[in-house]
Amino acid sequence: MAKLDEKMELIGSAIVSQAEQERSSIVEKANKIREEQLSACKEQLIETMFQKLQQQTRAVRQRAIKDKAQAEVKAHRELLARREELATAVFCGAKTKLFEYVATPAYKEQLLADIRSLREKWDHSASTVLLRESDLPLSAEITAILPGAAVEADPAIKIGGFRLRNTAAGILADETLDSRLEEQKPWFLMNSGLKTV
Repeated sequence: MAKLDEKMELIGSAIVSQAEQERSSIVEKANKIREEQLSACKEQLIETMFQKLQQQTRAVRQRAIKDKAQAEVKAHRELLARREELATAVFCGAKTKLFEYVATPAYKEQLLADIRSLREKWDHSASTVLLRESDLPLSAEITAILPGAAVEADPAIKIGGFRLRNTAAGILADETLDSRLEEQKPWFLMNSGLKTV
């Protein structure tokens, strides 16, 4: 019986040893699988976090660009409004000075000199000189300078000066202070230092 017990002990020991080996192998395989899955999970987690970080970075950058563009547009509009306000003030002041000028004898002399400069250019029997209503008392002097020319009131002329229309030559010479003032606006905006760029 001792032999049988010995054999049983040997068999039990072999079974325990084999079970230990299988257990170790299973634990090792389980640890390997766990490590592989953990590593894959870590990589997936890192990739997901990286993509979210990239998206958030893009969103922040786009928001910053949008905010900057909106601020630039707002500043540009404010500058345009301020420039228009200043230009309006300057041109209102200039218009006031022109109204003061047309009330002086110097204006009458300049008007007649400007008309005189056109005397030799065309046959004035086909000319009409257009003036503002308050300059019509100069009609006799104008017809003396431009024989044959007609003189008429033009309600479109508000400040002063004249327009000369010659139907034979097909021209309209605009020498009004109104148009001269208006022609100065683009120059003023370009050279005033009130740039929008």
